[in-house]
Amino acid sequence: MPKRMLQYLLIVLCSLHQSAPYQNRTVGIHISLPAGATIVDSNANPPFCNITGGNSSNTWHVRIDRGLNIDDLSPQELVHAFRNRRPDPQGTVVLKDEMMRIGELDGWWLLLEQPSGDAHSVIGWLAIPAVGQQYILARIFTNSEGWKMFGHALRSTLSSIELLDPIELIKQKMQGLDAATALLANLSEDSLQPLLGFKEWRRIQRQLTASDAPEDIGYAFVSIERGYAHEIKGTEQGQASEPKGIVVSLRSRIVANPETHLIVDTQAQYWMSWDGKESRWWNRVTRWIDRARAVENETGIRTRPKIGSPKSTLLVLHENLNANKIEEQFKTFKVDVENPWLPRALVWVFGPLFVSNQAAPRYEWYMFDNAGTKKIVLRIDTLNKGNDGSTTITTHIGESGGTMTTIINLNGHLVRQRQAGGVIVTGSNEQELRAIWQQRGLW
Repeated sequence: MPKRMLQYLLIVLCSLHQSAPYQNRTVGIHISLPAGATIVDSNANPPFCNITGGNSSNTWHVRIDRGLNIDDLSPQELVHAFRNRRPDPQGTVVLKDEMMRIGELDGWWLLLEQPSGDAHSVIGWLAIPAVGQQYILARIFTNSEGWKMFGHALRSTLSSIELLDPIELIKQKMQGLDAATALLANLSEDSLQPLLGFKEWRRIQRQLTASDAPEDIGYAFVSIERGYAHEIKGTEQGQASEPKGIVVSLRSRIVANPETHLIVDTQAQYWMSWDGKESRWWNRVTRWIDRARAVENETGIRTRPKIGSPKSTLLVLHENLNANKIEEQFKTFKVDVENPWLPRALVWVFGPLFVSNQAAPRYEWYMFDNAGTKKIVLRIDTLNKGNDGSTTITTHIGESGGTMTTIINLNGHLVRQRQAGGVIVTGSNEQELRAIWQQRGLW
């Protein structure tokens, strides 16, 4: 499986230790997930999402679907219709068969305990009416021990479901896409001038619970300069009379596993043309313990739209330098990009980008995501300006992605960023970080 870049690598270093909000606009719900919950799958047609949690011995699964209710069945009739699609084995016990209040709506809740081999399974359905002759259906599956351990949390989670207004969702999406399109259309050498010379050190910590002291797990450095496409490693060499865009450079070091002393180093360069319509990047991730090393490279090329080809093409080459077979060493991903398209370079420098533009309250744009399977996802950034001049950016990446909250100051520098898994990134300086990491031999 392709490895994650820095931002997404941090997310999987540890599991969630507190409830977290999750919004799926395709299904049309907002829900508060319990500790340890993970979105494992999401789909647009038909609209559903799969959530799992618990522990290795007692795992629970919840699938939430949106479907048509053309027969205008009541929530009670819906859950029993789904139950009747499968036979109940002898010894089935009805644990719940009752109305459940979901916000201002009356849903219906049916829960069964059934023998399954030497153990017992717990399965259930929760149906909620939705506008437009539709329904929301949550299906629950776990074992009897899992229900004893996590049943209360699961019920609280299901009770927290809020149905999103489909008309408002469409309105928000159109406004977000329009704002992103306008910002990207304004990209030019003049508009990017304020970003040049930007430099920022970032301190990376992990805080599992609110009562824990943050633990230092790494650091990063980001900078922005003028640059040529041919300066990016892995691209064709060439010459130009003037720099044709910006280069965002990133390097980081993460202690991914303190017990095994696994270190993850990242070096990356992201070039983008002045108008944002063409880009290149090169990223190297090195994982090492003592003298043992594993190295992976990723090269990305986004072409400029041409006459007869109105859409740009994105080509990503993933290279595993430790693989033994050619088919495992090189993997490619090629796709026509969707507009508005967020250039890879700008992912790391939202702070100076937003403060140098008249930022809108919401942006929606498509981007390349290499967390797990390489894919194109929709990214949503919601901005809220504070009285002190700071701006809070709440970011959602895809329907299965987590929520990230970033605070930037009036100059666009990072104040604090909270990612899933208790990862906290704060603005810092070289002197502070050197004092922390030099004594550990990791500077």
